[in-house]
Amino acid sequence: MKFCALLSGGKDSCYNAVKCVEHGHELVCLANLLPPADFEGEEMNSFMYQSAAFSAIPALAECFEVPLVRRHIQGLAVVQSLDYEDRDREQSESAPSTETGIETGSKVKVEEAGADEVEDLYELLLEVKRQHPDCTGVSCGAIVSTYQRLRLEHICRRVELNMVPLCYLWMRDRAELLDEITDVVDACGNSSDSSSNSGGEKCVPNRRLTAILVKVAGAGLQPYKHLGRTLLDLKPTLLSLHAKFGLDLCGEGGEYETLVSDCALFPKKKLKVVSSEILEDVENYTVGNYRVLECIPVNKDTTPSTADCSTTVHVDANSEVLMAELSRLVKHHTAVAQYVTMPSTPQRELENANGGVVEGCVESLKQVQRVDALPESYLSSKISTTSSSSSSSSSSSSSSSSSSSG
Repeated sequence: MKFCALLSGGKDSCYNAVKCVEHGHELVCLANLLPPADFEGEEMNSFMYQSAAFSAIPALAECFEVPLVRRHIQGLAVVQSLDYEDRDREQSESAPSTETGIETGSKVKVEEAGADEVEDLYELLLEVKRQHPDCTGVSCGAIVSTYQRLRLEHICRRVELNMVPLCYLWMRDRAELLDEITDVVDACGNSSDSSSNSGGEKCVPNRRLTAILVKVAGAGLQPYKHLGRTLLDLKPTLLSLHAKFGLDLCGEGGEYETLVSDCALFPKKKLKVVSSEILEDVENYTVGNYRVLECIPVNKDTTPSTADCSTTVHVDANSEVLMAELSRLVKHHTAVAQYVTMPSTPQRELENANGGVVEGCVESLKQVQRVDALPESYLSSKISTTSSSSSSSSSSSSSSSSSSSG
């Protein structure tokens, strides 16, 4: 069937769309709900929708090469019981749901509630049907949230839509799913553990999905250490934190959110983050967001997409940092890293994790501190990574800028 993919920009929504295509369905459009037009934060508080790095959605949609249908979220989570009842029906107090057998204990009518955020999904899919009348399926990346799944099913059952939810990730084992998402497949559909393809044709390797972390929230994850890094790079860390603290490997407990930069459904282009910054929660240093300042679709080439993200790391000038710390930072932000530093510092070269050469101002590089503690007078210096196959090392550049964020 022809389907639209509900797109948050994260790994789950994108990978479920991949699974839909693998099962023979045809992707005709993307659908996205974004925060209200006057919203000024990085992520809105919603029971239903992920909005971390929502500014990257238009550029990400270009990589899919299918139309994007968007709508601003206007409602709130008014009905917070597990079931989302019909608009013309009232839930009886403590009456079990006919679908789930779960007692809701709610008497809220959706029609009385008015602006529930679930109705924004209904309006979004109505617009999808208007633009694509033959679209009958809806791809959703839900894994364990019954709250979200029941609301999607409720909306799809309405006669105006009559659509079929496609949820291929539902209740999947998270360790297996993480392995599958980060696996390498070739153009013939063989995974990395396949010795050869049956037809004998030459196939080009491609990762199923490349994603970077754009939000972290505790469970051992740290904003400056983990934001902007790829899921593949952090896989050992996630496994370790799962064993130590019970972190959900796919982030289903809200431990992290992702932004996809490359995917099997991107025919020609992938997403490149041109500039970004790391924002730490002022009340909780374990919570942080990766703000995408600029991103663009770029042509795919032989350059690994794990090196397509740049990161702004804010640095305090009160204490010296060891060269080992700089080396660690470079490993974790492999393509381009921007540091706040002092002027007139000599050049050094360091080997990074991908065998590239890093040149830049390092002698006065200082220890990473909170963003909101930075004086506006600090200067920034860009440190670029060049491939180990380059014929000569590139020169470093230093530019003045003020850095202050709260």
